[in-house]
Amino acid sequence: MAHYQFHTIWRLKAPLGEVWDAIYHSETWPQWWHGVESVIELERGSNGGIGNKRRYIWKGVLPYRLTFDISTTCIGHGRRLEGTASGDVVDTGIWQFSQEDKITVVRYEWHVRTTNAG
Repeated sequence: MAHYQFHTIWRLKAPLGEVWDAIYHSETWPQWWHGVESVIELERGSNGGIGNKRRYIWKGVLPYRLTFDISTTCIGHGRRLEGTASGDVVDTGIWQFSQEDKITVVRYEWHVRTTNAG
């Protein structure tokens, strides 16, 4: 089992609300995010979205796919989004959103371990 930590910062010339919506509504990711093959809702969660569980299938340049489920654990609307992963990778991901003038800054921390489940 290998452990990985990814830290990504995006700076986008777009309103924070639009960027939040694009990330929060991950069912649309396959339409615009290269590598995301599908997003399937498995559990709806509460009215606020906590407990929502979705299955993600990613395919990168390497000749294999990763399939994992993300359960939403924290939603700070427009500020923070957290989830835990299970499947081919396990552990946590945290999105943080802020506005600097007309630039929306998105920080993503993805701490995962492979499970060799595939």
